Parts: sequence; structure tokens; C-alpha cells
Amino acid sequence: MNFGDKVIDLFMPTKKESQQNSEPAVNKQKPEVEDFTKLIDRDSLHSLFPFSWEQYPTYVQSGENFIRVLAIADYPKRVYGNWLSELKRKKGVIDIVQYIDSASNNSMITYYKKTIQNKEAQKLNTFDPYKKKILQNYIDSANMQLDKYLDNSTTFVYQHMLVYLRANSLAELDDLTENVKNTLIKLQMKPLVPVKATFQAFWSTMPINENLMGDYTYKESNTEVASSMFPFDDAEILDLKPRSDIEGVNKDTNSLIAVDMLDRNKTLNQNQVIIGTSGSARPPI
Repeated sequence: MNFGDKVIDLFMPTKKESQQNSEPAVNKQKPEVEDFTKLIDRDSLHSLFPFSWEQYPTYVQSGENFIRVLAIADYPKRVYGNWLSELKRKKGVIDIVQYIDSASNNSMITYYKKTIQNKEAQKLNTFDPYKKKILQNYIDSANMQLDKYLDNSTTFVYQHMLVYLRANSLAELDDLTENVKNTLIKLQMKPLVPVKATFQAFWSTMPINENLMGDYTYKESNTEVASSMFPFDDAEILDLKPRSDIEGVNKDTNSLIAVDMLDRNKTLNQNQVIIGTSGSARPPI
């Protein structure tokens, strides 16, 4: 082999030699890649992004959260200011979700007129005193709605309400559900657990502006009653600033009470009144 052949073999090796030279590259071991998922804080990540979803007839399990939704089917005949405060101040993860849809005044007037006529006819054929009182309550409620409409004080709406409950275990969820249901019944409301409709109930409580339970939760109402359910009158004094004074804790909501005494726009003066029963250590305060 002359010098020219050696140069050609150097730059253009034969097929056999190229295969022999390539064999060690094939057998070369790849470096081990560490599994970075072992280094992830699974508890923190799981609390933010649950990786499991189980749907049961009466509740939903999303990760480590147990969720149940109560649908409100009926409301009290008379309401007053802040009448839902007992429910709002309960301990636990309790969210009140409301939908209010506009209703046609003409159709609602026709509805209440037929209600009065039908209940009056049923009352004539009823001799049970208890049933008579129930029918009379329906008649009085319909008359009250018509009176307020004629006074131009209210307009008609369809009202929907769902109560979202969440706990860390099924036992805690059952206890919370029983506690909330007792409170709702005390407030003359009718709570229902949507059996085998947990999917629709769950997504109806999410902020997607879509009520999948509308056919089951709608209730004829007016703007006066609907406005009484908004939490505008809860007493909270919390003005957290670097120079604010922490006065204490709200017994009803467990929220801090903080006041900025130097803010002339919010605090007119620095006068305070402390009221307590005998022996409550007023003089040291």
C-alpha cells in the first residue's frame, strides 16, 4: 500500500473498519439520569394540584380534600337584617354560592295570582287545621309579594343558593354537614344533598358563572329578600397598617381588630369605651 492509499484509507475507511470502530460507541454506557421527582415536596404540590378525583353519590374526593355541596330548596317566609350571620360565622370551610336571575314581572304576577286561587280552592276542601294554616301561609306570602310589587318597592327575581363544604376527612365532612344542616333548618331553610348529581353541584360552586343545578334550586323571590342575603352588614374592624393598634379579636369571626388612631379619614377621635361585667379587670385596662 503506497502513501496515496494510506491517505485515502485515513479519510475514507472501509466499511468493515468503520463498523469495528463504531462498535465501542454502541456498547458505551449512557450516564445515569437522576429522577428529579423524588426531590419534589409532594405535600405542598399535592395541596395545590390534587392528582386524584373520585366522585361518589353524595360527595367528591379531590386529592386530600373531601367536598360536599348542599342545595337550598326553600327559604324562610320572613327575613331580617343579617339573618344568615349564624351560618357565616361557623367554623370550617363553608362557602355560600348564590345566583340571581331576572324574572319576567308579568309571568311572576300570573304565577302568584294562580297560587292564591289554587290555595284558596284547596283551603275550602280542607278540614285539617294544620293543613289550613300551611295553605294560609302560601296565600299570605303570595299576597305580600304582590303588595310589594304594586308599591314599586321590589322587582321579581329567581334566586339560587348552594353551600360548599370541605374537610380533610370523610368523618369531618359528615360532622360539618350535620352541623350546617341543623343551622339551616333552624333558619327555616330546606337543605338537600344532590344524590348522584355531585358533578353538577361541584362545578356549580366554582367561579365559572354557570349553574348546572338551576332547575333544582330556583326559587321565586324579590330584590328585597335577595339583598338580605349579601354579607354587607358584618361587623369587621380591620385596618392593618404599620402604625395600627391591635385591639383584640372578634369573638364571632376570630378576625383581628386593628385601628389606626392617627388616620383622620377613618378615625374621627381616639375615644374608647370598654364594657364588661363585674370582675372582668376593667380598671387595669
